Amino acid sequence: MKRLCASFLCLCLTLQVAALPASAQEDASFKIYNIIESEPSEYGYVDYQIDGFYGDAVEEETFEFSEDAQTYYSASLPASYDSRNKGYITSVKNQGSSGTCWAFSAISALEADSIAQGIDDLESADYSEAHLVWFSKNSLVNDGASRASGDGTTNTSPYSSGGNWMYVTGALSRWSGLAKEADYPFYPYNLTAMGNYGEANRYNKDSNIVLKSTETLIDSTDVKQWITEHGAVTVSFYSDDSNLNDNKYAYYCKTTETPNHAITIVGWDDDYAKKNFKLFKRPDGNGAWLCKNSWDSSWGNEGYFWISYEDASLKEFVGYTTQRADDLTNNYTYNGNGFSSYITISSTPKVANVFKADSYEVITSVATYTAQANTDLTVSIYKNLPEDYSSPDQGELQATWQTNIARAGYHTIPVPVDVVLKPGTIFSVVIELRNSSGDPELAVESGDGYSFNPGESFLSSGSSWNDTTAYSFWNIKNVCVQAITKCIYEKDEEFFADFRDNLIITPSNDLESLKDKIDVFNNSIFEVKDFANKTINNLATGATLTVTESDGERTDFTVVVEGDTNGDGICDVLDVSETEIIANGHKNSDTLQCYAANGCVAESIDTSAYQNVVNKALLS
Repeated sequence: MKRLCASFLCLCLTLQVAALPASAQEDASFKIYNIIESEPSEYGYVDYQIDGFYGDAVEEETFEFSEDAQTYYSASLPASYDSRNKGYITSVKNQGSSGTCWAFSAISALEADSIAQGIDDLESADYSEAHLVWFSKNSLVNDGASRASGDGTTNTSPYSSGGNWMYVTGALSRWSGLAKEADYPFYPYNLTAMGNYGEANRYNKDSNIVLKSTETLIDSTDVKQWITEHGAVTVSFYSDDSNLNDNKYAYYCKTTETPNHAITIVGWDDDYAKKNFKLFKRPDGNGAWLCKNSWDSSWGNEGYFWISYEDASLKEFVGYTTQRADDLTNNYTYNGNGFSSYITISSTPKVANVFKADSYEVITSVATYTAQANTDLTVSIYKNLPEDYSSPDQGELQATWQTNIARAGYHTIPVPVDVVLKPGTIFSVVIELRNSSGDPELAVESGDGYSFNPGESFLSSGSSWNDTTAYSFWNIKNVCVQAITKCIYEKDEEFFADFRDNLIITPSNDLESLKDKIDVFNNSIFEVKDFANKTINNLATGATLTVTESDGERTDFTVVVEGDTNGDGICDVLDVSETEIIANGHKNSDTLQCYAANGCVAESIDTSAYQNVVNKALLS
């Protein structure tokens, strides 16, 4: 497996006359790496190599084919599998004369995941390759209101300029798509009939699906398990007709060649006979991947073929996951063009971005890249930073938690507690990384094609922070850290705003009669004030309020205090104990306790809810 490090340009780093921060000057681990891309192949795949600025090329990790799969789930994997039998795989498409294999393979995998997860179905999961190619290759944003304004490139011939899975991730991670094929159809042999889409179309996601993660898979067992759970995996290989048995459509390349084509793996057969491959060009053993091509259903076995497990040109097994777009509202990111380099600055570096909230919102997740497998992250969110902040941790700590990221790639990470924002709130997402295999590699923008401003991105190699403008010697711009939010529902938003006015609030003890008509929501969404604008303290989970507005309209609400599962108005060790008992099945929970423990709408209390209460108790 090659390490993750995305680039959309062959970078020549322009050294600027500026002082390197002392922390970087003194830290021997500071290194910057960039990507050298190949020319696009006739099918459109763009290969790449990772090179260090000092000439010390990064040693690449190789994908392992494990005949004796040693992961915990290996025993449950069948000898053969075909995702088509599950209804996960959409029809075979035709890239025609275009160089867009990379987009077709990715779209097929994204469609399969959305179907496998049950968030779309086989009939409607048809996403647009034309839209994805256009906006990934024309990523320049000139909208001054966009945080990524000035980022990106312009390409006048995107359908023949090539790409790879990193272009896909760069576009989709900013929610540029997924759009519907019906709205942006692909014309295989009329490339000029596509494109020139207006800027208003960039964030069209009428499919109601957006990217959640892109993960580079570790070994063949990992690939198989991923296919059973998500339907498909993309891979690149060296395509040459001299290696193809066109009677069986079985392919095997014995030598290590530069990949020139991207396809989608939808199944496997451990017993696929080696005799099916071309005479005098056969692998040593049986076994092959079942692959979906993008050369129309008239090619191959109705658009499919087999490629040997032993094919030496196979490279970059990549899995995608998706999520519903209607669960999300805003994507806070400065990355308009993916990322172009990565750096190492210490054994436990930190990266951070600072944003200003647009509206009343709840941060539901954060997103970032990791360049190595098994990376440990400590994620922290701060809000109410002062206007003159000089570091991202000058605000009020709202949440902090640890997670392990098993694979390299792009990841959306759920926030275990609700972090609520008002319009104009200055907040930050801080991520510390650790990796047992060496210094963590940080995804950053560098070089041309990227814009940035002071106060947006920060790096730390120790206890102090540096704005990335201090790294101008290396032409470093923004770091790759995002915050993803949902707006508070309109009624909740109005309720929040109403408390800024003179309201009379009286308790209501008639909980049972109100259960069918009240709204339940987290009281971290608002501060409860009385008519004298004094904060009402010690409201407990299960308490109800009757709000009487100035015009006499009354609304009843039930209070849920996050973490307060026992209903005493605070979150402490007693709530931790109560939640543990429920999570272990020794006691049933009611709806309000589920809200309090999970910080969201949930039907049960589990170990993740228990950890949420622990985190909340530690912060209280």
